[in-house]
Amino acid sequence: MLITLKDNHFELMADRAVFWKEQKLLMVADLHFAKDSIFRQQGVPIPAGTDQDTFARLDRLIAERDCEKLLMLGDFIHGKLTAEHRFYGQYQQWRKNYQSLQCSLTLGNHDRHIETELLTNTDCIDHLVMGDFLFCHEQQELHEKKDAEGFAFAGHIHPAYRLRSGKQTLRLPVFWLQPKALILPAFSRFTGSYSIEPDNDDRCFACLEDKVMELPVNAPLKKAK
Repeated sequence: MLITLKDNHFELMADRAVFWKEQKLLMVADLHFAKDSIFRQQGVPIPAGTDQDTFARLDRLIAERDCEKLLMLGDFIHGKLTAEHRFYGQYQQWRKNYQSLQCSLTLGNHDRHIETELLTNTDCIDHLVMGDFLFCHEQQELHEKKDAEGFAFAGHIHPAYRLRSGKQTLRLPVFWLQPKALILPAFSRFTGSYSIEPDNDDRCFACLEDKVMELPVNAPLKKAK
């Protein structure tokens, strides 16, 4: 699904990512790395493997779109990790495979304890401005900044839209397009989501298995025949 914003072209991808064609930039939000190990440390029996799945999905998207830049919109990790946590070593090894890829991370609320010096060749910043576009983890934070006059890209809330028809419901992760912002769905598959209530001027694009589809906002779910 291709949308045009300020004469630039952005591909909304079924795997919950955005590709900015003019910049050859892949954008994702809310990866929540190491969430499974943090849960296990808290006594919750969660199987390992979610981080490997996330890395594999990034690999595929980077290869498919011949990316030159990767921008991650916060909540890169799920919580506090020791400097010796195996995730940092995994990330460093992953970065060796993409030494020419320019990586940037706008820090989110879950990243407040992140060991930024262990994120090899990754620019860790509060927010980013590129032309008419602004990038940050939380939309509210971005619009409080003095330079927030352009169109914003953010994550944080893990937007989902619920279609309803009687007792039937279908809840889907969505890209939430507002007049001055695009809120990305969480890239992590191992995370919750927040059901949004779009305004009349908003648009929602659902992430299905192999495509992105615009939803008729506020329309009921059709009953199965």
